[in-house]
Amino acid sequence: MNQKERVATAIRTRLLPEDHGPWDDEDDRSFWLETAAAAIEASKPSSESLEDKAVAVLAEGRLRVRMMRPDGLVVAHVTGRTGEYDLGYDPARREWRCTCPVPGRRPCSHLLALRLVVDEPRAPARRDDDDDEGRTDASHPG
Repeated sequence: MNQKERVATAIRTRLLPEDHGPWDDEDDRSFWLETAAAAIEASKPSSESLEDKAVAVLAEGRLRVRMMRPDGLVVAHVTGRTGEYDLGYDPARREWRCTCPVPGRRPCSHLLALRLVVDEPRAPARRDDDDDEGRTDASHPG
């Protein structure tokens, strides 16, 4: 049994409550082997910097900002290398969060990518022409 099969068997055994014995069918086996491959890949140390990973998230179009409210709330979704995660900024707690399983290494590349896009959430800047009550430059005497 190779490493991927050992990991797949271990994951399957821990996640399924009953004793399942051998694979149910080839689709079942393929699913668990893919899950094991993702787990093995996620556990490998990476030579890529956090910044490089964040830029890759953006360059590959894997980050979707779903909402940005004037009060600073940011809600986003990212397709990571090993799964789909929700992330954002909570202004009430003044806290960035991501549901990815990156242990003890915060911020993760997903949060860094989001912060590169939205920066620190803050109230929208007041435009200089707000006092003009909707008039355009053409309506001002020259």
